[in-house]
Amino acid sequence: DVISEGGGFPIKAGEKEFYLCESGQKGCGTVEFTVKARKAKGPFFGSGDGMARAMGLVQDIGARELPGRTLKTVERFEEKLSGAELPSSMERILTAMKRNTMTVTMIAGKNVNEVKVTCDVRLLPGFDRQWLDGILKELGEKWDCEYTVVSLGQGYESSPEGGLAALLEEATQEVLGRTKEETELLPFVSMGSSDGRFLVDCGARVYGYSPVLSWDMTFDSAV
Repeated sequence: DVISEGGGFPIKAGEKEFYLCESGQKGCGTVEFTVKARKAKGPFFGSGDGMARAMGLVQDIGARELPGRTLKTVERFEEKLSGAELPSSMERILTAMKRNTMTVTMIAGKNVNEVKVTCDVRLLPGFDRQWLDGILKELGEKWDCEYTVVSLGQGYESSPEGGLAALLEEATQEVLGRTKEETELLPFVSMGSSDGRFLVDCGARVYGYSPVLSWDMTFDSAV
């Protein structure tokens, strides 16, 4: 069991405080598409079809909602906050914890004959390189372009209940002098990544927990 960076921000829900504890992370990666013009005649007589297809690819990626799944961590998250009024930032995070995402971050090219489209990719635990290749191959065939997976880290999920998570909750309540009715740990899946991801292949269960007091910094003020 490993305590890593991340989490620890409290969320106020009525009279109760929930302390965020990272029990999972999305896998983060970068993908690059290369779109070449079909009718290129040189720098002075370039064809615009490559740029047009590149813009079609960008629109296609932006309009796609990749499939996802609901992790045990997210089930526990929703169960604990059932009926609570969440800040808009937390609602967005809840949505992101259920979805895989691909977002265009850069469009570049030396001229109209070749355009490169760079994307940020975030995959939930359980979705691997093979699954991503299926999506990328479909896009490549549709827009007649090549793709390269520049990097891709694997996501992970540790148990959101029992074990170290339960001990962290007990320790938090003890330090604050509160009961379970007043303060609980709230497991969540991070959109980013920390050094904890390097320990998962060793069989470690990693939890991101760096708690702060509510008067110092709540989740709302942190985001």
